[in-house]
Amino acid sequence: MIFIALGCVAFLFFTLFDLHKLFFIHRIFHGTFFLGIFLVIAATAGILITAEAAFHLSPILRLMCGVMMAAGFAWQFYALFWALPFQATYLHGELQSLVITSGAFALCRHPGVLGFGVFYFFFWLASGVHFILVAGVIWTIMDIIHVSIQDRWLFPRSFPGYGAYQKQTPFLVPTAASLKLCIDTFREGRWDESGQKA
Repeated sequence: MIFIALGCVAFLFFTLFDLHKLFFIHRIFHGTFFLGIFLVIAATAGILITAEAAFHLSPILRLMCGVMMAAGFAWQFYALFWALPFQATYLHGELQSLVITSGAFALCRHPGVLGFGVFYFFFWLASGVHFILVAGVIWTIMDIIHVSIQDRWLFPRSFPGYGAYQKQTPFLVPTAASLKLCIDTFREGRWDESGQKA
């Protein structure tokens, strides 16, 4: 359970990073987002090393789960590090001035959560380790709490126009309209307001 708790602490660091971006607490807090990522990786590795597999899928099913794991990871990586301007979001202390509304962020307001949940679900199936599922469920709940804090209190104060974005784009569960818009922006190579290509 210590590794699950360690992963939960990571989301406190993510929230601290968001508060730092809004209020600029101190330069030292620039790195709290990456510290949180390190804790999640370390906690996941700790579970995988110390826990025994309770079941084993056939090689073909494990391969299929591995593909889905990779898809979940790739989607989350895209949403966090490619669809957003990396330096402005994670390395600089100042706030971004524009809301990203195209690509993954046309699908829902916090698309990284979807990739996170998918990754851990198929990681559990591929590894056969039940604690991976327990950790994935708890951490996904922590992630939802984290983005709820962002969405309700932090981002409306951080980004002009975020209220309008909330009205037109679902929170976490995509709709048919948001899925179509997401696909359209990818297909058309549409550029969003920040200058990032969707």
